[in-house]
Amino acid sequence: MAGDFTVPQRDKTIPWFFEYADLYKGFLENLEKYSVLKEPPIIEEGKKIKDMFLSNFRKASPRILSDIPHLYSEDLGRKLGELLF
Repeated sequence: MAGDFTVPQRDKTIPWFFEYADLYKGFLENLEKYSVLKEPPIIEEGKKIKDMFLSNFRKASPRILSDIPHLYSEDLGRKLGELLF
């Protein structure tokens, strides 16, 4: 979830964020119960999607801090990408 939400929208967007976090937490806590995630074709598709996502993120990550000039550098962007993934 990302976006540039205005202050008047925060009463709606903050609850959405927490609902998403709760859903994701529940998914992670019950991961072993989802047998479909253990099927080889699903695992392979997940790897391909992960690789595409990481590739796109690595291309963008050097500029991820560009809106905070005193923190921005190519090096810091790469390090952030490595820390996250």
